[in-house]
Amino acid sequence: MSIPLLPLIFLVAISPVAFPFDGPLVLGIWSAIVAITLIFAGAKLWLAEISPGGSIIGTYAIITLLPALFLAFQLMPFPLTFQFANPIWQSASAALGTPLVASVTIDTGATLIALCRYLAWAGVALVAASICVDRRRAEWILFVVTVVTVLVSLVFLVDDAEGWLDRWLDESSDPVGRAAALNVSALGITLLTACALRAFERFETHRAESEAIRSLRFNVLACLFGWIICAIAVLVNGTPNTLFSVGGGLWTLFTVVVVRRLGFGALGLLAIVGVSCALTGEIIAAKLSQSNGDLTLQFAQASPSTAISARMLADGLWAGNGAGTFEGLVPIYRGANDGQGDLKPPSTAAEVVIELGRPMLWAGVLLSLLTIAALMRASINRGRDFFYSAAGAATLVSSIFLAFGNPGLFNSGNLIIVGVILGLAIAQGRSRSTI
Repeated sequence: MSIPLLPLIFLVAISPVAFPFDGPLVLGIWSAIVAITLIFAGAKLWLAEISPGGSIIGTYAIITLLPALFLAFQLMPFPLTFQFANPIWQSASAALGTPLVASVTIDTGATLIALCRYLAWAGVALVAASICVDRRRAEWILFVVTVVTVLVSLVFLVDDAEGWLDRWLDESSDPVGRAAALNVSALGITLLTACALRAFERFETHRAESEAIRSLRFNVLACLFGWIICAIAVLVNGTPNTLFSVGGGLWTLFTVVVVRRLGFGALGLLAIVGVSCALTGEIIAAKLSQSNGDLTLQFAQASPSTAISARMLADGLWAGNGAGTFEGLVPIYRGANDGQGDLKPPSTAAEVVIELGRPMLWAGVLLSLLTIAALMRASINRGRDFFYSAAGAATLVSSIFLAFGNPGLFNSGNLIIVGVILGLAIAQGRSRSTI
């Protein structure tokens, strides 16, 4: 095992700690580990080893800068008359009788922390992409991430049976941490399916060897055991949205396998994806026809913050109120009959619209769809190891659906897992073997 791999494995292994204890301290530790990993990666990885995936990694690195630039825009000082400046600054200036410098965000500190969180996530993805160009490292990372998802699911089941971790898993005390852990369990089903595909590919490659059949049996049984644990955790604790997101991820993997096996090529892939998108659109349209509410709230469970979020969305600004400012807005929009305490958004999608504006939500969805298309194409074009890119595409599909169903996507533990999977998928989408 190489030195650059160890800090990344450690980060993935401790990521579940962020579910109940997410905050600036966790973000600081996370950023420090990413920085250490970058130092080791820069010192130990040869340029020849990185170069095969360098162009695609560089392209994604540039793309990930765009949201960071928007967050920096929210932090910039502007005159009170600036078009996108938050109206709260004019009200504060009038109340104090003092001219103030305005900004898009209502809380500079919260938005700055959100910017650091995003850059840490981008750093995790970049580190994973740089390290996982090598096939051996990629296998290690896939194994570690998958094991973590199974362990998180196992904790869910143990807690349901014994109630040892109610403070962590209780939805009323920490809905974001619980939702993040549930999201990871849902992603575990996709990863375990990808691991099973890996086992079949290895068997087909080494069919003539005597150990091949025994290795296939062991790997498939291990994947099935983990798959059952994750599936039970999702069924017991999940919502219809969670089940739909799992189905979307599995359908993505199934589509890639069918297109590869039957040799449909890019046109066949486009046809299947087109039909899938049409069916998804029909389901969403049917759901919206039953209610006149905002799309970002339709697939989320009702919570004490639902009514407050609906009022925030009705007053939504094109440039948002600033990343990380939802909790700061709650006292302004809280009504007499609304829940008390530290309220969280009902869904990540609603949080994005409130904090970053509706255009940023759909820009993020569009960017994710383009990335899914690129990863699916890469998985079809590869002669072997296609399951990495397919798992990355399936993870993004599930994450899009999960973003509209619960508030856990921006939890640090969830972000680390998703970032590592995407970095792994991007690196193996266009890389050479070092074996």
